[in-house]
Amino acid sequence: MKLKAFRVKNFKSIIDSGLTHLSVDYITTVIGQNESGKSALIEALDSYFKGVILEKDIRHDDGDLPSVDCVYATSEAEIRTILDEYQLPEAVVQALRANSWEFTLQRTWVTDLAKGELSLILPSLTDDDFTYSESESEQEKETPSPEEPDLPPEPKKKQLTVKAMTDLLFENVPIIIFFDKQEHILPATIDIKSLNTSKSVKGKAAALNFLKLVGLDDLTYFNDRKNRAKIQHKIEKEAIKFTKDFQVFWQQEIGASITGSQNVKGEKVEIKFGVDAHDGGEEAGTGSYLYFIVGDGKQLLHPDQRSDGMRWYISFYLQLRAYSQNGERPQVIVMDEPGQFLHASAQEDLLKLFEAEANENVNIIYTTHSPFMVGQGDKINRIIAAQRSPHKKNDGYSHTEIMSGFELGAASRNTLFPLMAHMGMRLSDQEVIKRENNLITEEISATYYIKAFLLLNGKDIDVNIIASTGADNVPQLCYEFLGWGLKFSVLLDGDKKGEKVRNNLKRDLFLDDDEIANKNVYRMRGHNGIEDIFTQKDFKKHVLGDESVSYTGDNSKYVDEQKLPKAVLAAIFLQKVKEGHIAIEGDDGLMPTTKTNIQKVVNAVEKLISNQASRSE
Repeated sequence: MKLKAFRVKNFKSIIDSGLTHLSVDYITTVIGQNESGKSALIEALDSYFKGVILEKDIRHDDGDLPSVDCVYATSEAEIRTILDEYQLPEAVVQALRANSWEFTLQRTWVTDLAKGELSLILPSLTDDDFTYSESESEQEKETPSPEEPDLPPEPKKKQLTVKAMTDLLFENVPIIIFFDKQEHILPATIDIKSLNTSKSVKGKAAALNFLKLVGLDDLTYFNDRKNRAKIQHKIEKEAIKFTKDFQVFWQQEIGASITGSQNVKGEKVEIKFGVDAHDGGEEAGTGSYLYFIVGDGKQLLHPDQRSDGMRWYISFYLQLRAYSQNGERPQVIVMDEPGQFLHASAQEDLLKLFEAEANENVNIIYTTHSPFMVGQGDKINRIIAAQRSPHKKNDGYSHTEIMSGFELGAASRNTLFPLMAHMGMRLSDQEVIKRENNLITEEISATYYIKAFLLLNGKDIDVNIIASTGADNVPQLCYEFLGWGLKFSVLLDGDKKGEKVRNNLKRDLFLDDDEIANKNVYRMRGHNGIEDIFTQKDFKKHVLGDESVSYTGDNSKYVDEQKLPKAVLAAIFLQKVKEGHIAIEGDDGLMPTTKTNIQKVVNAVEKLISNQASRSE
């Protein structure tokens, strides 16, 4: 089961976030200026899971209290396992099936801010839906088996209600963990007995995560007075192993410098820990505590004697590694400005850690102002932008607007600064934009569809696809490429905007010459959006994943009208192609019209890139 999307209403600066989808590759980045509402977005998720809000979280410009909806993707098998002890009437099964086995839980606060109420809002069910029909009730009756008369009867299943189902589902959804500086930051010391309590203790979560990773989470192990030498040997052995694993991700060296032509090598960080007893303890197990040391080859210091950046990174590492390796209930880890105390290169190390640990059991959501924390150019689908709207005439307040996927084109340059700065920073080492083989598209979704089309046709073309933020912004990106001395081609939609951009580029960049323009720009004539490459049947089946949807007109028009996350749909399609769920041929292949349209785009991309190679430097 995974958290797929969420919606926040009336929480701090947020009136209505709209349905906000998380990245399909389990890392979601929230960007925005100060006071844009990005922190409020992830704090709302924390409140949803804990069921508690504070007075400061409530908007006071209207009478509505906060609510948070969370959409979960699951399967029939998982639902049946969760509800195994209960009767599951066919009406409920049909409702879940019609909703593709997804469900939405809503947390609201009506009277008690410390105890929000949970409700199942999708699929919409009432207790009447849980009433067995007469035929179903007959099937549930205990009838002896003639072949095996001595077997005990099957236990009678409990009667399910909406409330019981809601509670059971919530008990099995991914845990939302808000990373904070109290429990999650590695302490200098911590009493072992405090790790056994249910109370919140400073450094407790970090210490428990550490013990999980070194295989010493059975706390009674430390109370064995007779085997202290054995315990110490085990601790030293595990500390060496832990340090070695940690150094894979933390690439920083303490004391490293470059003086003139000499490169002075620094020291690698070492993590040590041990167990000791407070003075006056009557026996070894009473008053015992753990201590942690961060060494650098020259001096041994406690974590709180190191920089905030070092402490935070170690603690992030503990949190992510502990939960990605132990196979427990899935986690959604939310972090506010995780790169705040880290040097730029350490931020990149942290992002590599996220990349390594994010998976179907560990979903990471974090806010950032930093260009070093937005990921590579092909990860733009991960970004959610939060920005303040202008003051509204009707109430005089400025509200938070949330944008993701194709909506990023509406975000301000200040909001998108981390992303734009990241693209500029990478030019020198060409990690995002290369010197050649660059293909500029109108939007993020085209990046994923084109990659999928190339894969479907078995084409291994060296093409670097750069998404603009809408057709109107394509020319500006082209001018910047020219200024940077980079080769590029352009792929545009076949709508009127695409035609206008193509004509402007022909006039301003390509000497008003059709032949030159055609070598550099391809417009998908007959297709208003890249979604229209597909027949409606293929689009419903392979992209929307729902063949029962009914609409007339273009696929792109339907996606825009329904405000579906275009980039997410495209990324999912690419993922299906990569995993072999979609093929160009075969019984479950694409329709002839779709195949022809895809082939035209692939041929056009090949020709554009080939034309780049023939240009003079």
